[in-house]
Amino acid sequence: MNPPDAREVFIVDGSRTLFLKARGAPGPFTPVDLAVWAGRPLLLRQPFAADAIDEVLLGCVNPHYQELNPGRVAALRLGCGAATPGWTVQRNCGSGMQSLDSGCRAIAADRAELVLAGGTEALSHAPVLLPEDTVAWLARWNRSGTLERVRLLTQIKPAFLSPVIGLAHGLTDPICGLGMGQTAEVLRYRFSIARTDADRYALRNHQRLAAAQSEGYLDEIEPMFSPGGGCHHSDEGLRPDSTLEQLAARSVWATRWGPAARASCCTWPAYCSARTRATASPASVSAAGSSWRWPVISGSRVRTASWASPKCNWACTRGWGARRA
Repeated sequence: MNPPDAREVFIVDGSRTLFLKARGAPGPFTPVDLAVWAGRPLLLRQPFAADAIDEVLLGCVNPHYQELNPGRVAALRLGCGAATPGWTVQRNCGSGMQSLDSGCRAIAADRAELVLAGGTEALSHAPVLLPEDTVAWLARWNRSGTLERVRLLTQIKPAFLSPVIGLAHGLTDPICGLGMGQTAEVLRYRFSIARTDADRYALRNHQRLAAAQSEGYLDEIEPMFSPGGGCHHSDEGLRPDSTLEQLAARSVWATRWGPAARASCCTWPAYCSARTRATASPASVSAAGSSWRWPVISGSRVRTASWASPKCNWACTRGWGARRA
């Protein structure tokens, strides 16, 4: 809770990229690429320069190995200036919401006036690692002389080439050993969620996203162009022609709690009847996709800026509305 004398905080504007499906290979955009594609047009339409931003906060669970502090790299690429702090938040699926919360608290405490905050993921760029035995072998190789290296060559095993999928380990809890999908099945069992109910919910997701696209409620999406010249302008993963019968025919996993449905929801979660996002946090993404959202939050200095409309769905606080100050 903020103290009674805390400053008011407003969400001024917001934008995002579309959701992209993973296609079995690294995608065309890194997490910072997504940040720049969404952040650049967002800042261009503001009545202040990019270097007026006091702080850039970015939630990211899987940074690219060349962008280990995505918040700082994004701030520099967006032209916020070398003097503008940029840092990264990691709170798993709550990372984007945590960055927004931290930015709001900075403004409320009078430590900042303008903050750019959000969350990004490009999970097709999650690291592929070497087994520990391979790393140990390479360490011995680096500190060995010529004769010792000849001996080490005779110790190479096929297992040395077995990759460790970083994303699979990242989606597995190190304490209980369950993956995210297994945890979902535990919840399905505990709360008696029938397969038909899950399919019905998934179908409603597809229908709501299709309606939102056709009725123009996704005007917060910023189009992107990949290095190969491809244009990306709408959320992928939508199956508007899905039926309950088609979903029921999808294969299932056999678990200790009984048969479980494979994921059948859209890449982008459901839109509720008020066209607000039904996600738990701006950082929530499908494990198969990538997306980015930037909101600008501010104190009193820029209340005359364009306010976010309800279609932008940044209803994270009550200090904003579809009006001008």
